Order: sequence, then C-alpha cells, then structure tokens
Amino acid sequence: MSGVRPALRRRASDLAGWPEVNRIVHWVELDCSAHRLYVIRLRQKSSLLKVEDSIELCLELLDNGRQVAISCEFLATMDAMEEVLRKKKISYARVDGRCTNNSHLKEAERLRYQRGDASVILFNVVEGISLHEGETHNGGNDVPRCQIDHDLRWSAIQAHQIDGRSHRDGKFAQVYWVVAKDTIDSRVAEVLLWKLESMGNLQGDSTKDFEEILSAIQEKSA
Repeated sequence: MSGVRPALRRRASDLAGWPEVNRIVHWVELDCSAHRLYVIRLRQKSSLLKVEDSIELCLELLDNGRQVAISCEFLATMDAMEEVLRKKKISYARVDGRCTNNSHLKEAERLRYQRGDASVILFNVVEGISLHEGETHNGGNDVPRCQIDHDLRWSAIQAHQIDGRSHRDGKFAQVYWVVAKDTIDSRVAEVLLWKLESMGNLQGDSTKDFEEILSAIQEKSA
C-alpha cells in the first residue's frame, strides 16, 4: 500500500547506554476465603483483593526514598487505593478518564508527581504519559522511580507500554508485578514474561496474546 511505513517498537537496550527494563514478580498470598472470592470475581473484583498488598509494597518503596507509580486497570481499585493513601496521609496524584477528563487536569496531576509534590501517582492509561525521573523541561525532580503494576493486562504489548511509563528516556525504574499465587494471575504473568522475553522487536498481536493466555489457563485447569 502506498504511503504506509512499517514501524518497530524498540527496546531500551537497543539505544546506546539505556538500561533494560527489569521486572520483579511480587507474590501475594491469599487466604482461603480470599482465594474463593478471587475465583468468583475474576478480573475487576479480584483486583480489589490485592489492594492492601500493593499499598504495603508502595510504602516500603517510599521508605527507601523512591517515588512510586501504580498502574491499575479499574476505577474501583484506584478508588480503594486512594482511600488507603489518604488515611495514611500519603501525598498522591491520579490520572484516569474520570478524574482527569481533560488534558489540562491530566498534565497538572502528572506534573505534581514529576516535581515531587505527590510521592505516589495512580494511573490507568497505557500510553501518552511520562513518569520517569529527571524530566528536564518541566521541573521534574531526580528522585528514583519505581512502578507497581497492580493489574496485569492480557497483552504483552500493553504490558510493555505500561512498564514504559516510568522506565523511559534512559532512566531506570524498577517494575513490580503484583501477582496472586496459585491463581489465574500467576499463569498470566508466566505467559506474559515469556512473551516479553521472546518478542525481540516487540511486534505482536494483542488478540493472539489473549488467545495464548486463555489456552494456557485452560490447559492448567484441565
């Protein structure tokens, strides 16, 4: 087709001197009651069962002198995290399609985090937001960043894009995936890690990722 150019998504390590993203799976133990609820409430409601675990990890990272970005998929989860942070008197910003429904509000919240006025940011966008350390043009500070992926998306490309909100522009940010043990979560994480390792230039198909994850879950359940 005339005028169509192929595009590749480049890894950070393809650029000289840029660090490769590093992902740590942060395992969460669910008790018997929570495990039953997880199965019943898979996806949105099950996300709420891990809120305290993600906030606990966040507080630990803050104590170690980091600013923390927390990626969520669901507004209800963000509301629950916001309530906990507020009770603990932790300064936070939030970017989503409801609270920051225009570009001005979105940028204002983002800059509060980038400049250190908020030590934590909750966000649910996949692209179009930079949360890395040392943003020179907008007064960003040099406090090291970490990112917690509370909800794993069922697409390797989306997972890569989300991890790139904080780990970007040559600035390293440790990424943590919050995963519940012995659940579908753990199988999703396994498949995504394999996909991200094997994708090379990061070309891929989100629909195919979903099909592969679903197939892996069905095999394990059989």
